[in-house]
Amino acid sequence: MTRIRPAYQAGRFYPADPSECRAFVGQDLGPIPELQGRLFGGVVPHAGWVFSGKVSLRLFKTLAKKGTVDRIVILGAVHVPGVKGPSVGDWDAWQTPLGNVPVDRVFERALVEEAGAEVHPRAHEGEHSIEVQVPLLSQVFPGVPMVPVAVPPSLEALRFGEALGRLLQKDSKTSYLIASSDLTHYGPDFYGFAPAGSGEKALEWAEKNDDRFLRDLALLDARGLLKEAVQSQSACGPGAVAAATEAAKVLGAKEARVLEHTNSYLVESAAGGFGRPLGPARNFVGYASAVFVG
Repeated sequence: MTRIRPAYQAGRFYPADPSECRAFVGQDLGPIPELQGRLFGGVVPHAGWVFSGKVSLRLFKTLAKKGTVDRIVILGAVHVPGVKGPSVGDWDAWQTPLGNVPVDRVFERALVEEAGAEVHPRAHEGEHSIEVQVPLLSQVFPGVPMVPVAVPPSLEALRFGEALGRLLQKDSKTSYLIASSDLTHYGPDFYGFAPAGSGEKALEWAEKNDDRFLRDLALLDARGLLKEAVQSQSACGPGAVAAATEAAKVLGAKEARVLEHTNSYLVESAAGGFGRPLGPARNFVGYASAVFVG
């Protein structure tokens, strides 16, 4: 019997209508960079598509310019309590409005047996950080199986990332590594975190907070970005990013290049407030996409 993970967030974080999903991916993002060297994957945000979907899509289309791959290993943030280590699910495929995306169960099992991941489906039940990427990836890389792993922000992420890189290094198939994380969650109303009040000062403070995390990412300093995020609350998925960074280094990455950096207030401002009064910046979240380059 085929086990399917439901599309919990369809109609909430992204459209439930297949035609709307296709229209989103087909939109013009402007110039997509053609980067020299080998690309190993990258980092994307995971808010609702209206806020951060274009930022994720820019990375995916950048990777697609290099051609297709055999699998996509996608590491997600953990918003579910009780997840203590890197965790895979127990599904053969993930449901999307566009059809099911298969899981590479052979490589998933290797992560459990050789990299220390645990089988913990609850880590993925209702969790959106990986799910919001799947309908995008299924269109940019049609038919390519994935391996979803939830990675909490602990030092275990570093060891797991190195082990993941070694597994990919000796594997005959090609893979992209994708890490899913938003950046600074700023605001007194939703996040209880507003060191610089509101308005322009808040936007400037949060951008600098993001930039320190992105600086460590650019240098492929996995330990540094993990520490920075925990200390400064500059990312919600630093475990995923740290693990992907360690794996990318094992595979030969030399740097990470930021493709786009914004936040929900700027996105909402550009959209005219989505039909509601916006006011000064008060509660917002940072988003960035970056690519691992060798």
